[in-house]
Amino acid sequence: MHTKLLRRLGAAMLALVIGLAGLGLPAGGAVADAAASSDPDGFIKGVDISTLQALEDKGVAFYDDGTERDLLAILKEHGVNYVRLRLWNDPVQADGYNDKAHLIEMAKRVKAAGMGLLVDFHYSDFWADPGQQVKPAAWASLGFDELKAALYGYTREVMDELLAEGAYPDMVQIGNEINSGMLLPDGSTSRFAQLAQLLSEGVRAVRETTPAGHETKIMLHLAEGGSNAKFRTFFDQARQQGIDYDVIGLSYYPYWHGTFQELKSNMDNLAARYGKEVVVAETAYPYTLEDADGHGNIAGEAQTKLTGFEASVASQKLVTELILNTVAHVQGGKGLGVFYWEPAWLAGVGWKAGEGNAWENQAMFDFDGNALESLDAFRFVPGDLDDIKPLLVYPSLDVTASAGSAPELPAEAEVLLSEGSIEKRAVVWDEPADPEQWKVPGTYALQGSVQGVDAAMRAAVTVKVVDNPNLVRNPGFEQDGLAGWTLSGTEGAAKLSKEAGNAHSGGHSVNYYYGTEYGYRISQTVTGLENGTYRLSAWASGGGGETKLRLFAEGYGGDPLGADAVNAGWNVWKPYAVEEIEVTNGQVTIGFDVEAPGGTWGYLDDFELVKAPEKNPVQNPGFESGDLTGWTLGGTAGAGKVENNAANAHAGTHAFNYWYEDPYRFTLTQIVSQLPKGVYELTAAASGGGGETKLQLYAETGIGSRWNADIVNTGWNVWKEYKVSGIEVANGQVTIGFDVEAPGAAWGYFDDIRLTRTGDLPGTGEPPATGEPPATGEPPATGEPPATGQPPATGGPPATGEPPATGEPPATGQPPATGEPPATGQPPATPTPTPTPERTPAPTATPAPSAAASPTPSAGSGIVAVQAGQLSGDAGAAAVLKLDGAATVRLGAELKPRLADGLRLELPGLSAELSGDELRQLWQQAGDAPLSIRLSAADGVGEQLAPLQQPGSRAYAAAGGSVELAIGSIAADGRELPLEAASIRLKLSAAAGFDPERSGIFRLDANGAPAYQLGSRLAGGDWTADVRSAGRYAVLELSVAYADVPAGHWAQVGIASLSAKGIVQGAGAAGFLPAKSVSRAELAAMLVRALGLSASGSAAAGFADVSADAWYAGAVSAALDAGILRGQADGIAAPQALLSREQMAAMLVRAAAAAGKPLEAAAGDRPAAADAAAIGAWAAPSVAAAYEAGLLQGDANGAFRPQAELTRAEAAAAVQRLLKLLQA
Repeated sequence: MHTKLLRRLGAAMLALVIGLAGLGLPAGGAVADAAASSDPDGFIKGVDISTLQALEDKGVAFYDDGTERDLLAILKEHGVNYVRLRLWNDPVQADGYNDKAHLIEMAKRVKAAGMGLLVDFHYSDFWADPGQQVKPAAWASLGFDELKAALYGYTREVMDELLAEGAYPDMVQIGNEINSGMLLPDGSTSRFAQLAQLLSEGVRAVRETTPAGHETKIMLHLAEGGSNAKFRTFFDQARQQGIDYDVIGLSYYPYWHGTFQELKSNMDNLAARYGKEVVVAETAYPYTLEDADGHGNIAGEAQTKLTGFEASVASQKLVTELILNTVAHVQGGKGLGVFYWEPAWLAGVGWKAGEGNAWENQAMFDFDGNALESLDAFRFVPGDLDDIKPLLVYPSLDVTASAGSAPELPAEAEVLLSEGSIEKRAVVWDEPADPEQWKVPGTYALQGSVQGVDAAMRAAVTVKVVDNPNLVRNPGFEQDGLAGWTLSGTEGAAKLSKEAGNAHSGGHSVNYYYGTEYGYRISQTVTGLENGTYRLSAWASGGGGETKLRLFAEGYGGDPLGADAVNAGWNVWKPYAVEEIEVTNGQVTIGFDVEAPGGTWGYLDDFELVKAPEKNPVQNPGFESGDLTGWTLGGTAGAGKVENNAANAHAGTHAFNYWYEDPYRFTLTQIVSQLPKGVYELTAAASGGGGETKLQLYAETGIGSRWNADIVNTGWNVWKEYKVSGIEVANGQVTIGFDVEAPGAAWGYFDDIRLTRTGDLPGTGEPPATGEPPATGEPPATGEPPATGQPPATGGPPATGEPPATGEPPATGQPPATGEPPATGQPPATPTPTPTPERTPAPTATPAPSAAASPTPSAGSGIVAVQAGQLSGDAGAAAVLKLDGAATVRLGAELKPRLADGLRLELPGLSAELSGDELRQLWQQAGDAPLSIRLSAADGVGEQLAPLQQPGSRAYAAAGGSVELAIGSIAADGRELPLEAASIRLKLSAAAGFDPERSGIFRLDANGAPAYQLGSRLAGGDWTADVRSAGRYAVLELSVAYADVPAGHWAQVGIASLSAKGIVQGAGAAGFLPAKSVSRAELAAMLVRALGLSASGSAAAGFADVSADAWYAGAVSAALDAGILRGQADGIAAPQALLSREQMAAMLVRAAAAAGKPLEAAAGDRPAAADAAAIGAWAAPSVAAAYEAGLLQGDANGAFRPQAELTRAEAAAAVQRLLKLLQA
């Protein structure tokens, strides 16, 4: 979801060096001395184990070194000295756990173990956090004075009973994460005087019951420990109200609550500003990405990337020690300690009765209850790590450069130090391997040396070279805050937000809010532009209600332009665009104008100004003419129309709407002509109720030349963009449109159709049409992610549908501490439209394709009108028709019974077979008119290959037979009309002496390089393949050579095999780059091509980091469809994250299952590798299965290296073995 911050931090794991004991500090001298450490004797090393009783009642046991022991004993032995327990008033939804009776029993156990005790009053019947502070049901109707009395009485009752049981606590927390207040609405922060009275009643009950000689400290606790502004706003008011307390508690989850530096700076400021001790009351970090109970985990791969540490036991220990050490070095010795939240919460007990657990991967015990080495983090003692040393170098923000221009690389990199601070250090960047790469669009990775940091820790930056760069300075507010932007209007209404959870991407956005009516403008003047046409876009989200929210462009030499925006809810981000900005004076001023009543809030992010793409050649693409100008509608009369209703349109005010009360079918088409030769991409937006039996966006250029994408509608106004890529236009014309069949009452909409030229035809010197980018570095990945999980704002589970950790909107018109969205409120549900069609005539047959759409085969001599008696073959098998030479066969509909099982046409050295189902579909297309099938050997194969030869790099050779096949129907007037066949089995003879790994059946198009037909098999001296259309085919051998993959290279066979099949390709002059790391998208693309998979067009639509125009969008969607690739938390697919070898194993095994050949290890769940113990538990079965199937092998030392990054050579070798396995 937050792609800019992900890409920045995603590579941080590369920079992490675990070397020394304790914090895992790298070698190298100390940087400086830290502030004086906290008192070791009083330093808290605590845990919250509030779920323990429920776990024990479920039979969950805990083990240390293989011996089952009481959890408290294990924790204490590993250094834990304090326990935190939450308290709910009447927890019906938790089966009564964490009520007063359970608390008292658990408190007695803690005291008996000789440990400190913190009691956490939630003052609610269930979870309390910034998004939900609900009164206990028994207090819901009380007046304010009665509420105060109830709070005091309940608190005193609990404290008295704890005292009577000899379990009086050492610290008490009055409220849990009370950023927005507690016992809302009475105790809202917008009514701080009332909140202060409630807090004081709880404090009074504790002070009055504390026994003589016993010190019990009182904590006030907020979430978002990295946000100093929120803490100052709250505690300044607490000071003004005279609230009596001792400790400031902070929740700090490093993947939600800012950097370690922000935590450190906040704690130092709080200690100095208020003179109070500070404690991190909640923190945690995942040791694995595996999910034990099928309930998606909160912390997944996206969260670990945001932090910079992979999910591992070592990282969990390091992060915990880092937080302990950061607290221990709070200025003035005011750092009191740390509580790790729920380190023993294992599967079996859910966040709510009957639900799953989203936390088990952040426990410090494995899924079987065995203590992890990370538990030893609590052996930390203040003073152990006083020397400040570098821990890791954060990757720099991505750099974008125009092709042909050297990128401006950052002069410094941020370095995380062992006491939480982050410093900027000078960087010397490595020279690129190929200086010419800056001339070629693509994504490139550079590393560099950092001043004063161990050489093993490297700076990293991703450079994106583009033809059409974004011309906005600081477009996402990630560089120096609002640098480049000007704010005017109501002072304080807009400001920089540094919370990734509220940004469209990255960690920053602009937030606006004001307590009274306000207006402001955010603007930037972009200068130095070439005169021409530009496009401006930006993203917005918020609660709605603005009187003006307009993206604008002005001062460019023409009249001001703009686009109105409408916000629909928290984190409901929508893009807005201003098109066709005709710059005539070399500059333009862009931005947003906002006017709103008091209390209105929202966010802006990701501005983009680019040269406008080429003009869309589609006529009336959004139906804004109000009619079907340019379009042809055929099929069931009355099934479709242009609707004038902005609420139902994707953009503008019109869209094409379809509905009919009876079953119906139609096509909506447009012939686009006068196109330059090239490869094109067709896109369109669709929404609807679903249920269509056929719903396709398609393009076709002739017989068999059809490209299409299936559309899947999922609801009213749920607009999704669909894409058809790789459309090869050689004759200047293409037919585009929609093909729909549906039952009665199915409905939907089409809008915004666009046709874009994406490159030259294959074989004309342009990059390959397969869409794989040049091999370049990508940000690294971590372990296998969970499939779901939106983080709550706190250690507890989120309130359903609530945004994380934000303030409640004020009731009195005063702004909250930060101006974030309210903690509640989602976009309103939208009604399903009720179609009101008119009665129309009964459906009519869809017209046959026009004969003029493409060239048709000529019957010529050798026409064979097939009679049943000419056919041979056994019953239940395809009928056989043997021909002596080239011929056109005529198949009348009277042959349907005889050809029920298919037809195989045989010529010497070749055959073509169509199944019975395929023939029936062809007759259906033809309306039972006779079919014509022309079959002959293909002429001129050698001549066609000659201009494609590239000596030394790419060589074709005829390696067997060839065929030319055409399929059509014979109209009543004798014309032959083309028909489309979805599957034809070809068999062509194989010549001797050619490498089968580099050979197979290729399609020979008139323009472009031959295309390998996936599934080509060699058996009995013949090649067979199932092809998808008529045309010219031949058996060829393709030899592709790379300078960096010489003969004898261990992976040369696999690389050559996949290169011939079009599954992989090189990076131009750079070669194949066999040692380059492979991203999730790249391996997904290899596997999708290898298996011949296609996407539904919808699987990737729900992932914020899978752009519809990304090269990998189709492959990622297909891989998601097939279950090869799995999504991650927060709507992240992480397509550009690098893969480890164990992650590759999981994808290979899933690919085999998708191909109908599931793999399982018979000899156990771990392979016979020297380092098998290092393989993650989640991946071990997959690795073992892949080993046993021969897909994977160890290195020369017998090691698998599970966490090593997968290389292109390794990926090619593994995919080649997978193909051989599937064809065996």
